[in-house]
Amino acid sequence: MAIQSNLVSAASQPLTHTTDVRDRSFVYSSLITAPDFNTVIPVLEHVRPGTTVILDVDNTLYYAGDDEFCMKYSFEYDPREGSQYKRFVNGYLIPKYGEEKARKLLFKAHCSTHPTLINSLWPVLVKHLANKGVTVIRLTAISGDQKIGNATLADLRLRTEKSLGLDFASLFSYSKDPVFSSRVTSNGVPVTVMAKEGEIFCCQWPKDEVLLEYWSQVGFPEEAVVVDDQRVNVLKILKMCTTKNVSCTGVYYTELAVESPGKFDEELAVLKFDILDKEGVWVSDSEAKKRPPIRFVGPIYSIALSEEEIELEDFRAKESVPLQEEGQVPYSCCTLL
Repeated sequence: MAIQSNLVSAASQPLTHTTDVRDRSFVYSSLITAPDFNTVIPVLEHVRPGTTVILDVDNTLYYAGDDEFCMKYSFEYDPREGSQYKRFVNGYLIPKYGEEKARKLLFKAHCSTHPTLINSLWPVLVKHLANKGVTVIRLTAISGDQKIGNATLADLRLRTEKSLGLDFASLFSYSKDPVFSSRVTSNGVPVTVMAKEGEIFCCQWPKDEVLLEYWSQVGFPEEAVVVDDQRVNVLKILKMCTTKNVSCTGVYYTELAVESPGKFDEELAVLKFDILDKEGVWVSDSEAKKRPPIRFVGPIYSIALSEEEIELEDFRAKESVPLQEEGQVPYSCCTLL
């Protein structure tokens, strides 16, 4: 509780600059697993002015509340692969409905959720970072240009964040939103990567590639911290930063996984998306359980590591640039403690 009280007090203080004594010829890369918010606080609380903090959004800042979205139940985590839910999307939804239709179904489901902060202190911590002169951007996998009525998903996302006390545009000065290059998936589906008010919508494109293009336009920081609930995303960004001489601390944030109320229910997910496809309505878990079940034969996806994930794990283990062991306090914190 003491660390949280100190954070609340610090967030209310005016901006104060500290002397940066880091040897900038030294580039570090470190990975930390954070099972709770109290592990995240000291990492972000001690970052230096001028550092760029990259935050994932879904299941890092907030999640879909109550039982309105099966994503909440998706955190049967493998330390390397991430959630069963993500593999369900790639191994079942996309093959069954096709990539374009699967995205539309996911979009409709996403817009039917009731968001809840992972931790109520996230707005306080973000304000503290703003007071320190730290740049905070968000990097989310979703598509920002899809529409419901006259609003895009980007508009709805920003509106949701503000309702949760995360009004980034009022705390940070973002330069003009960059224009990203056109992309097409291996299945020929156009991908629109976009940015708005400091949030980058990756449209399922690899986050490290999008972040690299973003920094190529706005300039590379000397130090960065990335917080994401997907280990593979953290590793990819750490690797990219190493190639660009950007010191980076990666925080693999698993609080929601730790507090998950249960395992991912594949049969329930199949049923809910079938109802959404046929009736155009995203029903609650409790409502779906009243419906006749759909015959389901599983598992419906492979849980083997991909070649890319194996390569990332090799990077994690063998990279010659100083790479601290998981669980140690990163260099940026050690100098201030």
